[in-house]
Amino acid sequence: MKAILIIAYGSSLPYATETVNEQAERVRSKCPEPVYTAFDRVNAPTIPDALRQMVADGADDVAVLPLFIAEGIITKEHLPAKLGLKEHRSGKVSINGREILIRLGRAVGADPTVPEVLAERARQCGSDANTGVLILGHGSNEPENRSVANTAAAAMIKEFPHVTVCFNEFCPPSIEEGLTKLLGEGCEKITVLPLFIANGLHLREEIPHKLGLEPGESTGLIERGGKKTMLTYAQPIDADPLLAKVLVAEAEQLFAADL
Repeated sequence: MKAILIIAYGSSLPYATETVNEQAERVRSKCPEPVYTAFDRVNAPTIPDALRQMVADGADDVAVLPLFIAEGIITKEHLPAKLGLKEHRSGKVSINGREILIRLGRAVGADPTVPEVLAERARQCGSDANTGVLILGHGSNEPENRSVANTAAAAMIKEFPHVTVCFNEFCPPSIEEGLTKLLGEGCEKITVLPLFIANGLHLREEIPHKLGLEPGESTGLIERGGKKTMLTYAQPIDADPLLAKVLVAEAEQLFAADL
């Protein structure tokens, strides 16, 4: 039996699990295969527990969909290890004495649909060609995280000429540098688009402070170097229905591969 396993990072905040379950429900409505969820850390079920349940239910061919923004050490090392894969992203593993085929997909953020998700977020916030659009990534020492943000900016620049990227930590440019750049371009409005899967503590507490907003605020007047502008802080892309379409397409592609 074919089955789908959606894996997310995990969080102590309930919003994270709610979002994963919401996306899983959307995938269930579009796929004939049963859909399961698991978390890399903090939440239940764990990846091993989810696999054991899937095998108990009769699954022997599993498409694994990482609900992550970019490829990195988690998707390239941690997830394969927890799935029982040793050298390749797909292969046969033994679960409770039964051999099953695991097909590990790519991080959802690598899909070319993601820039359109961000662009639609910008439009919903009232952005236009004169608005500064700041794509805000988590940041990483690995190049894939930066590449996803830069690819999105390149895809959006025709509609939003004042688009740039910044990162919360680990790599430049910083949030402050991104804001300064857009204010230097004379933008009277700035829309911040978080390129995050989960609305966790970074987005709820740390980043609003760096932007000049109070926790819970989605709009506000900010000032840098004597220049003031109205800033709109958009919601992350985690719950966007378009991501479910990305997950469905990835599952179909994984199952179509001849392994």
